[in-house]
Amino acid sequence: MTKAAKTMSALVSGVVGGVLSVAAMTGSAAEDGRPDISSGWEFRVLLNGRDVGRHRFMVERQGDRETVTIDADFDVKLLGISVYEYKHRNVEVWSQDCLDAMKTTTDDGGDSYSVYAVRVQAGLRVIANGRENLLPGCVMSFAYWNPDFLSQARLLNAQTGEYVRVSSRPVGEESIELPNGRTVKANRYRVSVEGTGDIDLWYQDNRRWVRLKSLVKGADLIYELLDTFASEFTPKR
Repeated sequence: MTKAAKTMSALVSGVVGGVLSVAAMTGSAAEDGRPDISSGWEFRVLLNGRDVGRHRFMVERQGDRETVTIDADFDVKLLGISVYEYKHRNVEVWSQDCLDAMKTTTDDGGDSYSVYAVRVQAGLRVIANGRENLLPGCVMSFAYWNPDFLSQARLLNAQTGEYVRVSSRPVGEESIELPNGRTVKANRYRVSVEGTGDIDLWYQDNRRWVRLKSLVKGADLIYELLDTFASEFTPKR
């Protein structure tokens, strides 16, 4: 694996494994900032300012249950030649801010990962890459769509199945420019992930998540929220 590929892989496994469980509240949304019945969103992914792919997802909400369907594809090129590709498919089911189930498959530069999780009486049963673990209580992944996750001390990584220690703190209010040219005020938070690094997140006052940035091994990974879309959204299979 080339140096560029290793750098991108480090960024993706630590950051995107969390990002891929999001619903970035834009467009039609309930008063608490969460999506209503069915909505889809798309993020542009930048690596050191270069567009390397898209992160798309759909959220279906029925009562207090939310099903998040994920589709992410990245392609890092050097002199027009692909040096690193990343594909991730993920379905998560949530109930009252707790994970009920998760099923993911990932191709990270040729390395394959799979995670399966289901809630049982004793907690969340997680099978990740052939290893099984039982996590007690209410488990959350890196659910950036729900700012309440910032109060958690541990989070489940959707790519690796690791239950990692985290800490979060507010940074302050900032003005950021969206890809459509509109400038908005957003509150910035920093999530420190044990063994990985920091992830910065921006939320508007209505709990709408609008941006992500992380720095790993000298490379910037940025998620920029593109325009929302609804009924026409169909994840790739």
